[in-house]
Amino acid sequence: AVALADFAMVANDLSQGRLVRPFELGIRVAPEFAYFLVYPEAVKDDARVAAFREWLIEEAAKTPT
Repeated sequence: AVALADFAMVANDLSQGRLVRPFELGIRVAPEFAYFLVYPEAVKDDARVAAFREWLIEEAAKTPT
């Protein structure tokens, strides 16, 4: 099987050997195609939203760019 995937989504599988990168070809994504966390302003101070936001930032920081 062959797949095209965002590196951030498969980095762990690559490092664990579950996936193999057949060659060093990569495509950079323009900033306008970045991920955004969007939620209603009414929940901006919700502890669950804050916890998820912090977790997301930590996970993103672990992934090489």
